[in-house]
Amino acid sequence: MGSDRVRPGPRVVGRVVAVEPDLEVVLIDSAPVDTTRRVLAHRAAGYASPWVVRQLRGLMLAAGLTDVRVLAHHAEITDLATAERVLRLLGLARAVLAPEEAARWEEDLRARDAAGRFACYVPWFVACGRAR
Repeated sequence: MGSDRVRPGPRVVGRVVAVEPDLEVVLIDSAPVDTTRRVLAHRAAGYASPWVVRQLRGLMLAAGLTDVRVLAHHAEITDLATAERVLRLLGLARAVLAPEEAARWEEDLRARDAAGRFACYVPWFVACGRAR
């Protein structure tokens, strides 16, 4: 029985797939725009390589893969509870901002959530290539 895994060796055959979010392009609808930008920038800076998603195509080509394709998608988050579970924004805001500013930002997000207007989008990419 054959294996569908890509294996190293002189005759590598198979497909390689990578899925990554773009950690610097989290979008949140919030009135304190500058505050939102600072919180999200601090969040992205906490990752070792937040731009790796932008390098997927080049990395796959450099690895010798052919027929490399990258498809963009996004996750839509429409409630604050889910956004907090996934992104942990409120705790981060409390750690990064002055207490009053963090409270105003959280109040804005909670008001949007209560009104059914909370909106957050996280782009992610699927890259695939063929190993021959």
